[in-house]
Amino acid sequence: MISGEFPVYNVALHHWRDSTPTDWVADQTPDCTIEVKDNTAGLDVGAACYKYSTDGGSSWSGWRSASCTGSDGTTSYRTITAGSVPFNQDSGTQNMIKFKIDDVATNTGESGEYVVRVDAADPPASVISSPTQPGGGVDAIEVVKYDQCV
Repeated sequence: MISGEFPVYNVALHHWRDSTPTDWVADQTPDCTIEVKDNTAGLDVGAACYKYSTDGGSSWSGWRSASCTGSDGTTSYRTITAGSVPFNQDSGTQNMIKFKIDDVATNTGESGEYVVRVDAADPPASVISSPTQPGGGVDAIEVVKYDQCV
């Protein structure tokens, strides 16, 4: 029998917040972030990962390494960054990401799924129309009355 105190943490990480980007981005390989904390054992910052989907979550990439701020054992919010996520397509609904990280007691926590809205296409060119008056502008007004100019 082993004597001594050994804390056992079987609590999944569930403190996730503030994923980014939250608005449309013009980059098909954006950086994506989320904040996470673990109140019990503390985070294992070297275990941060992400996976992504380009078909609305029907299929996912394998887990890829991500960076995490802070040091092992921290119990305050830290930022996980997935750099240059290769969505490689414009979409308002199909690009998704999720994150996971372990705590120092090797319990794994996963975030929810987040949509990353990408529109890298250039907007259409503006069309400006103007009257063709010799002096420019609109300083001559024609009033038509009974098919005659007045």
